[in-house]
Amino acid sequence: MIRKRNFVYMILLIFVIQASILATPAKKEKKLRFDESGSSFQLRELTESEGSFEICDFEEFFDSDLALFDNNGKQEEEAQQQNISWKKKRLGRAVLELLPLLGTSQTNYWIKYTKWIEDWQFQLTWKDQKRRFFSFEAHKFDSNCFQTNWTHSVAGALYYNFARSNNLTWAESFLFNTLTSLYWEYFVEWREVVSVNDNILTSIGGFSIGEALYQTSKYFLDRPGTINTIIGTLFDPILSFNHWLDQKSRRLYPPAPFNHAHRFTVFAGYKGGSYSVLGEKYSNAHFGFDTEIINIPQYGKAASFDLGFKDVMSSRIHFDIAFGPEGMEEYRASTKIVVPGRAKQEIQDTGDGVRGFSLFWGAGSSFELYQRRSIFHFDSCTEFYFSDEFIDIPTPTAFTDKFSTIHIIGPVFDINFFTPKTEFRLSIEAYLDFSLINSQALTDYTQDTNLEGVKATLANYGYYYAFGYTAEARARFKYENIQLDAGLRYTYYNSVEGMDRFYETITDDFNLEDSRFDYNVGMGYMIPGTNTELHVNYEAVQRTGWIKDITSRQTDKRIFGQVRFHF
Repeated sequence: MIRKRNFVYMILLIFVIQASILATPAKKEKKLRFDESGSSFQLRELTESEGSFEICDFEEFFDSDLALFDNNGKQEEEAQQQNISWKKKRLGRAVLELLPLLGTSQTNYWIKYTKWIEDWQFQLTWKDQKRRFFSFEAHKFDSNCFQTNWTHSVAGALYYNFARSNNLTWAESFLFNTLTSLYWEYFVEWREVVSVNDNILTSIGGFSIGEALYQTSKYFLDRPGTINTIIGTLFDPILSFNHWLDQKSRRLYPPAPFNHAHRFTVFAGYKGGSYSVLGEKYSNAHFGFDTEIINIPQYGKAASFDLGFKDVMSSRIHFDIAFGPEGMEEYRASTKIVVPGRAKQEIQDTGDGVRGFSLFWGAGSSFELYQRRSIFHFDSCTEFYFSDEFIDIPTPTAFTDKFSTIHIIGPVFDINFFTPKTEFRLSIEAYLDFSLINSQALTDYTQDTNLEGVKATLANYGYYYAFGYTAEARARFKYENIQLDAGLRYTYYNSVEGMDRFYETITDDFNLEDSRFDYNVGMGYMIPGTNTELHVNYEAVQRTGWIKDITSRQTDKRIFGQVRFHF
């Protein structure tokens, strides 16, 4: 009861903070300006307007200020016309680009429909289709395997980027993606339930992944050079393709009037720990990359401003993978975006560096995926057992740790303090979550109990659908070439009952709860005169699970040694 009450309190707290972020008024309208030389930054106060605040859109800056940054001597009218062409929304082209992918997938699904025979629950009759379209009777969680379900977010990212790369706003692209998902669920899969989890993963997960890929790709494609083009294409080939189509008649992007703050890192090294999928110590090779782009003008540089934003303020992508003697041991991936929000900065140039602070806060959304190597054949997508034709999985079960989480929405607060020799950054986040989470307590529960009559995904693949919340804080301190970092994170999951697609055959629809508590500390040393950092890190992940009167706990301790290259 205490855990459920905390869950409700956390949800209320998230939305109270979220409302305060979006509703806080400012006393004066302000807008960014550069001087005529384009070499220095000013914040020019425009009007006095109590209780109102100008919301900043990056594209609006291009409209009003593009001529000031024209280094090729073009006339203002020509530059403005170029920018109008750049901003033209191409919804028709987005639909044309979507149709081949959607049509191929739809045709393939209908040709191979018998592969999904376990999903058939409706006929092509008015009675059945009326239940699907005009009631909530058909809205259920599906019974597909873990991999089939989380990859709907990748499909959503493709749908999203067909619109986004054709100059639709992030909100319009989100709507485009959501409508495509609904079309698939209602019309293409007319035999099946309307999958609640697929719609959440495709729409919100696709938004988080798609926007992060778009922002990263756009950063590189905005810049000249073959290497930048290749990197931009790898992150978002759809944007790169549209870039290629458009550059025949015009430049896709006008010259940027300010530098984005960014951090790109690739790393390789060692990962060891005291727990593995076989319960033994392990030693793995570890590789990955991390990107972050902050789309706030002059962020971290000598400037002062106080602005609201309706565009994407920041985006991040992370991926890492570990290999051992048996091959791939685990991987994790995440994306995060912050939109809309506000930013404030007061930084002065002291002659030997900068001094002051930069902060931004806004509405965040994120996608996260983690999976360990499966060690038994039933922990995969190769088999499916009907709930009404139950086949015993060997007990006790041995499903390995995995989860896919949509951090739907929540407040994000980020502040940076600068002195000529030091930098301190603190980030605090909290989210309302929807997750596919592996049950930590399931192995202990099945010591003397089988899985007959339980949730379909739990019986077949060891995971269940849950709502929950995440709270996280991260800190980083830099002194010259030395960096210290630390992080704390707590995530809570609570299962959903009564929405299994085979609910009529579920005889033991018990509640499940899980939590993850992560903490880490690290230290790095930047080799003078290079972009190379030597970094060590300690991380612990405590997993706790509850099923009925069973509580199961397990701690995974990890040590990392990495060589990081920053660019």
